[in-house]
This record gives sequence, structure tokens and C-alpha cells, in this order.
Amino acid sequence: MAALEKAGMYVSSFREPVPPGELIELYPEQEYHYRIPSFVVIRAKSI
Repeated sequence: MAALEKAGMYVSSFREPVPPGELIELYPEQEYHYRIPSFVVIRAKSI
């Protein structure tokens, strides 16, 4: 986030989505993605 702020961006939202618990029950091998998300969603505006 520091790089975005340094570039003149205002970070208004930062989320790390995780799969729903039901998915882990169906596919236990995906448990890793429940603990460590594969991606982040950032909402930022130029200021």
C-alpha cells in the first residue's frame, strides 16, 4: 500500500477474500487458500 500512497493514491478499501467454509468441506485440499488468500482487492483513488 505504501507504493500506492507514494504514487498519490488514497486507499479507501483493502480486502483479502477467502473461500466460503462450505467450499473447504467439499474440497479440503483448498484449505491453504482459506488461510492465505490468493489475491487482494484494493479500492484506491488518485488525490
